[in-house]
Amino acid sequence: MYAMIDKAKGKGYGAIMFFGRPEYYPQFGFVEAAEYGVTDPDGKNFPAFMAMELTKGYLANMRGGKYLNRIYLTIEKMARQ
Repeated sequence: MYAMIDKAKGKGYGAIMFFGRPEYYPQFGFVEAAEYGVTDPDGKNFPAFMAMELTKGYLANMRGGKYLNRIYLTIEKMARQ
């Protein structure tokens, strides 16, 4: 995990956000995305929606739903079937 974080920093990314286990990822510095005011495209949030700023203040002005990769929409659709 630390190698991935360092690689993202090295490539100039300002933050990392993903869906993951909320009981596991805080040990690496991740918090619930809600702490930054970031939600899914429907304005919802979940403990598993994790975020970490790589550049201090990068998510400070982020508000509302963000782009959700098509794979998550496909998984959700499959779960409903």
